[in-house]
Amino acid sequence: MRIPRTLLTLALALPAAAQTPGNVNIDLLVVYSNTAAALYPGGIGTRIQHMLAVSNQACADSTVGITLRLAHSTSVTYGDSANSNTALSAFQQNAAPFTSVESLRTQYGADMAVLLRPYVNDGIAGLAYVGGTGTQGNLSNYKRWMYSHISVNTADYVLAHELGHNFGLAHSRLQTPGGGTWSYSAGYGVAGQFVTIMAYASSFGVNDSAGKLYRFSNPLQTHNGMPIGIVSTNASQGADAVKSLNAVRQQVSDFYVSTAFASSRAGEFGGDALTDLVRHDPDDGQVYLWITGTDSAPGSGMGTAMQLTTSPGQSLAAAGDFDGDGDSDVLLRANANDNTGWLLDGGTQTPVTWPALSGATWSVVGCGDFDGDGDDDLLWRNSWTGANTMWRMNGASAPTVATVSPLTNLAWRLGAAGDLNGDGRADLVWRNSSTGANAVWFMNGATATSTAGLGSIADLNYRLIGASDFDGDGDDDLVFQHASDGRIAVWLMNGATLLSSYVLGVRSTFTLAGLGDFDGDGRGDDFAWTNSASQEEFLWTTQGATVLTRVSLTTGKDLCDDVQVAGDLDGDGKADLVWRNAGAGTNRVSFLNGTSVASSSALDSLAGSGFTVISSGDFDGDGKRDLLWRDASSGSVRVWLMDGATATGKHNLGTVADANQRFAVVGDLDGDGKDDVVFRHATSGANTYWKLDGGAAPVVGTIPLLADTGWTIAAAADMNADGRDDLVWRHLTQGKNAVWYMNGATRTGSANLTVLADVQWKLVGARDMNGDGKPDLVWRHGTSGKNAVWTMNGATAVSSALATTVADTRWSIEALDDFDGDGKTDLLWFHSGTQARSVWLMNGATTLSSATLP
Repeated sequence: MRIPRTLLTLALALPAAAQTPGNVNIDLLVVYSNTAAALYPGGIGTRIQHMLAVSNQACADSTVGITLRLAHSTSVTYGDSANSNTALSAFQQNAAPFTSVESLRTQYGADMAVLLRPYVNDGIAGLAYVGGTGTQGNLSNYKRWMYSHISVNTADYVLAHELGHNFGLAHSRLQTPGGGTWSYSAGYGVAGQFVTIMAYASSFGVNDSAGKLYRFSNPLQTHNGMPIGIVSTNASQGADAVKSLNAVRQQVSDFYVSTAFASSRAGEFGGDALTDLVRHDPDDGQVYLWITGTDSAPGSGMGTAMQLTTSPGQSLAAAGDFDGDGDSDVLLRANANDNTGWLLDGGTQTPVTWPALSGATWSVVGCGDFDGDGDDDLLWRNSWTGANTMWRMNGASAPTVATVSPLTNLAWRLGAAGDLNGDGRADLVWRNSSTGANAVWFMNGATATSTAGLGSIADLNYRLIGASDFDGDGDDDLVFQHASDGRIAVWLMNGATLLSSYVLGVRSTFTLAGLGDFDGDGRGDDFAWTNSASQEEFLWTTQGATVLTRVSLTTGKDLCDDVQVAGDLDGDGKADLVWRNAGAGTNRVSFLNGTSVASSSALDSLAGSGFTVISSGDFDGDGKRDLLWRDASSGSVRVWLMDGATATGKHNLGTVADANQRFAVVGDLDGDGKDDVVFRHATSGANTYWKLDGGAAPVVGTIPLLADTGWTIAAAADMNADGRDDLVWRHLTQGKNAVWYMNGATRTGSANLTVLADVQWKLVGARDMNGDGKPDLVWRHGTSGKNAVWTMNGATAVSSALATTVADTRWSIEALDDFDGDGKTDLLWFHSGTQARSVWLMNGATTLSSATLP
């Protein structure tokens, strides 16, 4: 494991390191290449979890108070031609295709980022930046250097080794005499005998497999009677990685606030047949109950705190009625593989210890009453061998252990346990992550009485995530979620027969906490979600393909109400906000006066959850913004001509059925005083122009092709003061910018704008920020949170200025419009985690005032 370079910084020395009891959590973002994933047809997640388990075991065995947790993993297309040094440098710099890594670290609270690739024959199993060399434990300036590169198909200790470098450890005093962040921050070895995790076996004449101790150097521990470190007070030879790690771990843990680890499970805890939630926060070990109908908006405490807290490393593994009393119980599992839990009976909590199941490769994959005795049982699966074991539960008594048929093809993963045939016993539903096939085992206890195929979903991004009775027919149905865009597919089942299906849109950051009946309608068609971006719980009540409510358990707000567009609907010179509840089909408008809501009014309803307002524009030339709608399902495009809250006309404009034909911008490209619409095709680069005249059928024209789909239309604005809006372009990977001067669908000329090579800068839009009558360019940086305004004179940037930085990149600029009527464009901000919105009143790049909207 070579180190690319040592990072030096001048900093104040911290106090000498000291051993500290207890554990801190270090959260990891793991990015893996498509070729790395291909090495593991059963799923690379198994390999990731194994490396984490090995690393955590090494920490535990060494008395290092660190628990490594996977905050998030994601794939990226990246070839094997680049060597490890080149790849790590691109990864750390967030160069393409790694442009979103820092924003993902923020979103998921990841203290460190790890890149997994296949070994590329460059002699490097792993590579990492060394944090704080010579700074005496001051890692405060190294947040942006917590990056490592792992050859995923090499030794399983490499992750621990490279993360050790990030923490400030050198290989050994033999290899690096000066050590790491402290002189003693190094691995250790004895010639011909052993080496610890950080030291090279070859430097000490031992075999890397037989002579490698999966421990960090520690003079208080021994191997074959020999200490595995040297006390830190020995200036020239000291090697005490454990002391160093325990001293700096809190700094690294504090780099980001944990967001991804509070976990929830659905169950029946209130004794009223309504589904409830239990939530576990491993950061403080606290467990909370949220009882439907009793706990309203509980805030960050998430309901009622239970009297017991968990130990470090424990996680919420399952919730089910293990004693048959009608109340769900809880199973907790720790890194040490112990299994403990609580039997719950109303307010009474009885702690229970169940047998250990040794090995980090065993995990609970299913919970349900497989034998029909009224007690929920547990199915365990070995992620390495494919072995399956059932625990038939009986309250606090030791479970009856039975072997279930193995499934050694690890591409088969259990996605759900549910009663698909209505016989009162839960069945096992599997999905093959390599082929997309799905299958069910109909169970009687630990025996599969029969099996059946369920049909395939070829898109391997779909994961089977749960089973519940969505249609109230007594048979459970199936739920799949798409890993990249979050949408879910519900299959209504009758045994192994698919009766029908439908799709619901869901944020990709939403993780299913449970399915059940939260609204008491007798159907298990409601969802409990955890938003990893905000750690909020949401309850969705549904009826078929319609989402009725999306209630945040933190704020109590129904987030079915969402802002669609900003625009001046009433012609008072101040932009307003249009809201929509897609499930209910209801719409409303908030009339703004600067940073406050002057009044609100209901708009006409529009049924169909696929309909969204894709833009506002003055399509009839009356000086008031109108609403442009598109149905994501059918492609139908409609316009509502507005006068305040009144739709004076509603018109079908046509259908754009090709989902790749994406809406780009609205603008008056022909100078007739009425806005037009531009679409851009996501794969062909074709550009289409709709000339609008109120509700009349659009006159369709073709704008010149731009086949390079890296070019995106960022804005429409009159850049040359000829009374016609022009198209402003930005290249997403090259950082180039350009303007096309337009006359309807005809490009009359073009100009290159200043290049902004850092592609993390997003061009938000082009509007007049300083009131000089000329459009300016507004930018936001995707990782630093910086914001900037370019003051323009045509295609020339006459000046640029940084606006106030918003470091939390979950805040995005949702709209540019004039909210106070002063002739200068203001900013509407949206937080993807909390769903909060804020208005900034602007004068150029200067924020005059701001306020959060109610």
